[in-house]
Amino acid sequence: ERGGSKNPLIVQLAGNDPSMLVDAAHIVLDHANNNNNKNHDEVVSGIDLNLGCPQKIARKGNYGAFLFEKDEDLVYRILQQLRLSLPSSIKVSAKIRLPLNDNEDNTILKERITKLLTVSGIDFLTIHGRTLKHNKVNVGECYFDTIKSAVEFAHSIQSDFPIIANGGIETNDCIDKVLQKTTASAIMSSEALLETPSLFSSSQQQELLLPFRFSKDYIELCSNYPPLPGAAGDTHGSIDIVRRHLGQFLHRYIQHYPDLRERLSSKEMTTLQDAKGIIHDLEQRVVFNNNNNYDNTNDNNLQKN
Repeated sequence: ERGGSKNPLIVQLAGNDPSMLVDAAHIVLDHANNNNNKNHDEVVSGIDLNLGCPQKIARKGNYGAFLFEKDEDLVYRILQQLRLSLPSSIKVSAKIRLPLNDNEDNTILKERITKLLTVSGIDFLTIHGRTLKHNKVNVGECYFDTIKSAVEFAHSIQSDFPIIANGGIETNDCIDKVLQKTTASAIMSSEALLETPSLFSSSQQQELLLPFRFSKDYIELCSNYPPLPGAAGDTHGSIDIVRRHLGQFLHRYIQHYPDLRERLSSKEMTTLQDAKGIIHDLEQRVVFNNNNNYDNTNDNNLQKN
């Protein structure tokens, strides 16, 4: 728990410079836990090192999964310095992927886990059950058996060491299944949460209009707290950030309507009001088609009877 809350906040950092990452961690903690916290409670409970990103930008910047494949000793040194420089109340963790070119006995993975626990001294570890070759273009299956093997090996070193399973978590129904398959302590989801932020809330998973609720709430937040221009890491303005988030929320529906998908991606969408219009039009079509499908199903059943 942090400050009486049951929802600890962990900040993930990415990089390859130990000193810079330590400084960044202190800046985050000073800003969150002191400057904006009148009660001096710990708003941030931990710092996580990104060793799992498989994207081209991570390769270019030499961080994420590429850093672990290129320089393991540097990874252990970064984590060790984070652990030594931060208060013991602040957890230090890492998210990794499965190693490239490992054997059936998972020798490389076991060697990495050993050093992560004994050399780096991290408090918990998240394992994505794919390698860096499995990215958005070539996702592939998630190797839950390998995560289970990693859990068992980590527990042979430290019996209560927490391993979090990541990868292949697409719906709420996946959570219990993956926990059983991997015997992990917890579950992490990333891509699926971009589309369904309430993925861990089982009561909402089957709601037809849930993506539209997210989209409308998001537009309302943007009205009160506009995204900063350039926050996406390029020269585009804040409406491009809105466009990207709406594309995630509405993905399952908007892909079936090319004209609305074009409106969303077009430079003609320049305001939040434009975005509201797209959300409204898409919702109307989805509701209309769903009602028609329901009526047709009932008609067919009546004819059969």
